[in-house]
Amino acid sequence: MPKRYLAGILTVLLLILAACTPPGMPTPTVAPTQTPEITTPLVISEVQAGASGNNNLEFIELYNTITEPLDLEGYALVYRLAASREDLPIHAWTESAPVPAHGHCLLVRAGQEVGVVPDAEFDQPLNTKGGGLALVDPQGNVVDSVGWGNAPEAFVKRCLH
Repeated sequence: MPKRYLAGILTVLLLILAACTPPGMPTPTVAPTQTPEITTPLVISEVQAGASGNNNLEFIELYNTITEPLDLEGYALVYRLAASREDLPIHAWTESAPVPAHGHCLLVRAGQEVGVVPDAEFDQPLNTKGGGLALVDPQGNVVDSVGWGNAPEAFVKRCLH
């Protein structure tokens, strides 16, 4: 079939398709992928559950996402293995412990050196093969959680795309 016939057929098809679209109908667009909003001003930003050659070299870092200090008094951090429903205490703040605006709070396994002075220490070992941490606010609500390896489902966030 000659190219001029193909061009003519394509033009007619495009005109027919254009006529089938109702006037005033919006052009379809693809929505951009939404980044989940942070729902709490305090998040678990980093976890190390042991290191090669030293399973006790563990730390947990919290981050204050807002532009004002946030007091940790009344908050608690708990740990759970995947096969368990029991929360094991990591640390509970019973006194005022302000985290600066856009600042961090560092918890280190007792007796371990990480190169900086920690804000608090903990004794509960973290399993390198899996587990989960939850940050609980003074009202008893889980405000942030993280899981690694074989993690407890309740502590793993689901992302929708």
